[in-house]
Parts: sequence; structure tokens; C-alpha cells
Amino acid sequence: LQKNLPTIIAGDFNEGDLGYAVKWLRQHGFSDATQRSGNRYHTWEWNIAWLNFHDRYDRVFFNKLLK
Repeated sequence: LQKNLPTIIAGDFNEGDLGYAVKWLRQHGFSDATQRSGNRYHTWEWNIAWLNFHDRYDRVFFNKLLK
């Protein structure tokens, strides 16, 4: 990645907010557009009987040159 270029990183990360890639991107100055939207929606869901598992695995990150 070149720090002087506007950058978008998007895709299915297959990890939640505490995942390695998500943490790494935040530590390197990227913002998560899906989190900044203010909505706590989920992009993955799995239902078993009365149990409902869900999380946000799809992400759109951008660097400060796109703010």
C-alpha cells in the first residue's frame, strides 16, 4: 500500500470487530465505513432452532485521504 494514495479496502473479512485484519487496518490509520455509519447491522446470520448467531464480516475500509 502506498500511504500517499487514496485507498479503499473492501470485502468479506470473515472476522468480527476484534479480528486480526480489522485491528491491523485500524492501527494503520484506516477507518471502517460500515462501523462509522452509526448502524450496528450484521452481514452474516445463522439460525439454529431458537438461537440466532450474527456478526458483521463484510467491511469497507478507507484511509484518511478519502475523508
